Amino acid sequence: MVNPSTEPMSPTHRLGLLGLASAVALLALLIGHGQASSQSEAATDPEIVPGRYVVVFKDTAVTNAYQVDQSVDALQATYGFQAGVRYYWALKGFAATIPNELADTLRRLPSVDFVDSVYFGHTTSQTVPIGPRRVGAKLSGPAKIDNLNDSHLSGLEVAIFDGGIDIDHPDLTVPGGVRYSDWRYPTCQNGSSFDDEGLGHGTKVAGVLAAKDNTSQVVGVAPGARTWAVKVFDDTDFATSDCVIKAVDWVTNKKQRFDVGYTDGINFRVANMSFDFGANVPSLCSAVNRSVLAGVVYVVSAGNDNLNNPGYSPANCTHVITVSAIADYNGLPGGGTGWTCNNYGSDDTLASISNYGSTVEIAAPGTCTETTAMGGGTILFSGTSAAAPHVAGAVALFMWNGYSGSAYGPTVVSSMTSSGWTVAQSSACGFSGDRDSYPEPFLWLAPGCGSYTKIFSDVNCSGTVNSTDANDVLRYVSVLPITQSEPCPDIGPPIKINGTFRKWGDVDCDGDVDSVDSLKISQYVGGGNPSQNPGCPAFGATVTIDVTGSL
Repeated sequence: MVNPSTEPMSPTHRLGLLGLASAVALLALLIGHGQASSQSEAATDPEIVPGRYVVVFKDTAVTNAYQVDQSVDALQATYGFQAGVRYYWALKGFAATIPNELADTLRRLPSVDFVDSVYFGHTTSQTVPIGPRRVGAKLSGPAKIDNLNDSHLSGLEVAIFDGGIDIDHPDLTVPGGVRYSDWRYPTCQNGSSFDDEGLGHGTKVAGVLAAKDNTSQVVGVAPGARTWAVKVFDDTDFATSDCVIKAVDWVTNKKQRFDVGYTDGINFRVANMSFDFGANVPSLCSAVNRSVLAGVVYVVSAGNDNLNNPGYSPANCTHVITVSAIADYNGLPGGGTGWTCNNYGSDDTLASISNYGSTVEIAAPGTCTETTAMGGGTILFSGTSAAAPHVAGAVALFMWNGYSGSAYGPTVVSSMTSSGWTVAQSSACGFSGDRDSYPEPFLWLAPGCGSYTKIFSDVNCSGTVNSTDANDVLRYVSVLPITQSEPCPDIGPPIKINGTFRKWGDVDCDGDVDSVDSLKISQYVGGGNPSQNPGCPAFGATVTIDVTGSL
């Protein structure tokens, strides 16, 4: 059987899926994360539901559902409030409408981990998650992320070996798949027609890799690529190497048939495997290596055990690209940001859970990135399972951009490095804290690492165009207060930028405040070229901004 995942699962399940969509991550996605606001902020911030809080118990203090009820009942009796909802599984705690003073009191209790405010949700615009932002995908020419429903990558075929993909998710393109996932039968279901996912892990992987570039939800590293659901995990979280090998065989056959001109062939360029078997499986490596020789690049996760070269397959297979994970919490290089969805180590360091060693070819973000969720919508995703599809998407882009060399993993990474698609760990866009003497490069898709120039319009409607406009945009994305000038219309409803709700004014000077204003902001900071409404002053001088967002 495969290794257990670090994701919360039933005690009877063993799983090698390496995503870490933790309980706190799920809460962060739904209601915001971090320390609760002060009393004055809670009372005045229009994005917060006044007087409503979520109280989360420490795992060491409240360990099961029974203790949740006991603890909540005791607090209600002591402080005279009524919990609205109770949380037993994703986290342990409750939500309630209580006075701000009581929230401060509860925050100081030894059994309470933290108290968080409840936020209004007004999701209307697409988010570039912190993972793709951290590798510079927003500035990548081949990715062409511009919120315009672009389908220029629709010919890219990627095989995702996992528990399936949500075939009905509106932000994904799933043209088909195959099922070799029921280990209870010797035939592994004999390649029966694929069905919808029952786990959620494969849908997360698909979103990081290829969520569509449109005006909703999230966007992937290779937006709109066709993700084939190669279902090797059943809906009870089990997989066996013999069934996975059969699926590798299917992908290899489809690639070979395409190459010789058969109409039922599929031009698989890249395959993603975000799992391991907790052991060396020579037969699996043999199958994967042969598939690589057929022209399919295999990208696999290093594993979440914090081990040096544990020898687990497929990460130890010689022909694959094995990916380690870094901790990143803000989508920017440079470090210094506190952890958000969970603590995987300091910002911009090798993630505390990531395996490492000489078998690792490249590093990518693997914490707290927003991606597509099974059943629709989005969810946070962490682990080397999340890091691998960043690289798989980048490899697909690299091949679409003209690479036609060997599919041998180390050769592909070397070619990407020579072409400026990676940076050294020691660069300003790299990371620190590697725990071995094999400094794998970091995935980087932006045009260079350092400073770049942007031409800003009169973002704050002051009547002139200068560095203040650029500064206001950067402060906006960083969730800092901004002063709105009188010539602009009144500040309108909240709009979502980079996963954070903010209020803003008429950025494009079209006379109203709507989601288009948030898209303009995204283009300003992401290297795009938004059109300027004639009602605003002309574009001004260029402003130099470095990759950390500083002037």
